[in-house]
Amino acid sequence: MGGRFSAAILVAAVTVGAAGAAAAEENPIYLPITDLLPGLVNAGGQDRGIPCPKGKPRCVDRTLKRMRRLQRRDGCDHKGLFLSNYIVVTREYARIARTGTRRRPRHSDHFEDPAWLAREDALFAKQYFVVRRHWREGRRDLVPEAWRIALGEADARSMTGLGDLLLGISAHVNNDMPFMIAGVGLRDKRGRSHKVDHDRFNRALSDSFDDVLEDVAARYDPAANLDVPGTELEKTAIYQLLALQREAVWRNAERLESARTNAERRQVARSIEDHAALQSRLLLPLFRSPDGSVERDAYCRAQLG
Repeated sequence: MGGRFSAAILVAAVTVGAAGAAAAEENPIYLPITDLLPGLVNAGGQDRGIPCPKGKPRCVDRTLKRMRRLQRRDGCDHKGLFLSNYIVVTREYARIARTGTRRRPRHSDHFEDPAWLAREDALFAKQYFVVRRHWREGRRDLVPEAWRIALGEADARSMTGLGDLLLGISAHVNNDMPFMIAGVGLRDKRGRSHKVDHDRFNRALSDSFDDVLEDVAARYDPAANLDVPGTELEKTAIYQLLALQREAVWRNAERLESARTNAERRQVARSIEDHAALQSRLLLPLFRSPDGSVERDAYCRAQLG
């Protein structure tokens, strides 16, 4: 039921702008609904095997460098739409999370625990790179189902540009993020929840949403930009869906940390992966391309030279 509700919200997000053109805004409206929901105090701790273990501000530079290298290799591959989004969002994170000079960056005071965000950013990206490597090497049994759907449809070139983008976002958020958060830990050494910073990052997503769609439209598919003249409601609706998904992600991370045995953890993990796959499957009929991808592929080749 929850998956169908999310899909219904997504359909509304794509179409609502046409009915609300009178409500003009410069940026998507930020509604901090999930900020009001506190985190629980759970047992558990940080995964010692994560990258960027000290949470240094320079870690994000290595992540962006690797992302851009992969983006160049992707070219007009349909997997590039999600990666383009990922680069824009990571750039925005770097902008707000750091101060100082390029050679000597420092954490800004935007987040309560910036080192935690740095570890989170590094581990989240590592999950994506591992999935892409397994897919490239043909080790599909190691790829979660939500990602098999997203990457398989990208290879088949069967979705609209917006569909490719949303399938990637859905897989990374719904499937990967709960495990990432559980890996870096939900609390600091004093037992304080990191949920405040998790929710604060929602604002960065809201602020970067226009840039994401503009970049994807400029590089890959002009039809992917949900720019309905005179309103930002359609983007606001999609952003709010993402914020609600991130709230569910935090709760799933709490479930992972609260699992008392390996069997319980496997059960929780399976439910997370099943839910993520369901979200992906619900997107398929909504964003299947009726005309193939010849036109958008030609557009992309022209843009990239």
